[in-house]
Amino acid sequence: MKKTGVLLSALIITALILNLFPIQAEINPGDIEDPLGIGINPADIPQTPEYAANISLTYLQKEWTKIVAKNKYIGPIHNFFLAHPTAFIVLFNYKYEFSLTFICIFIFWIFLAVVFGNIINSLGLLKLGLPWIFGALCSIILSQMGLIKLVTDSMLNAIFLQSLWWMRAILWFVALIVLIIVFYISQLASQTIAQSKKRGEEREQKEKVEELEEISKGARLE
Repeated sequence: MKKTGVLLSALIITALILNLFPIQAEINPGDIEDPLGIGINPADIPQTPEYAANISLTYLQKEWTKIVAKNKYIGPIHNFFLAHPTAFIVLFNYKYEFSLTFICIFIFWIFLAVVFGNIINSLGLLKLGLPWIFGALCSIILSQMGLIKLVTDSMLNAIFLQSLWWMRAILWFVALIVLIIVFYISQLASQTIAQSKKRGEEREQKEKVEELEEISKGARLE
């Protein structure tokens, strides 16, 4: 009985409190921004799960950006990059921002630079760190063509958009297989080129030894 009395008292008090502020929940068609009187514009209410997910990601990005900007150590660097985006536009064809898109573009850019640099380094055509500069140039070209951004957007959309949920497993599987194949091919090409180069050097060294032996024999005969 005591519990029932407490529950009824709570309901009555709640009803009284709500009745004290009836105007906050009344419909006001004259207020374009808040016609329902609840502090939310119906036009801003997400109509689809995809839009809701986009709103959530945007909100989280803004909140994390605020946290990073206020950090005593990272904040000055973050603000400097925001104020000077030219280098990022040249390298990545994308302005610096604290977002999942930028992080993915950066990681993909580094991955491609390493792959191309590794292949060129195995060829032995460039030395003194130039192969890695060439790899970076390849990534820059792909960025300016919009390919890195296209791949990044496609992957993120397939991950977060509810309408494409059935593609997630397939996309992750295919992406993983492609990355493994690309890395394996680059490693295999590097090893093959290195072995071929080594065999060529051994062949040249053997020919030089044979020439020296012939010269030595000729000198003995004389």
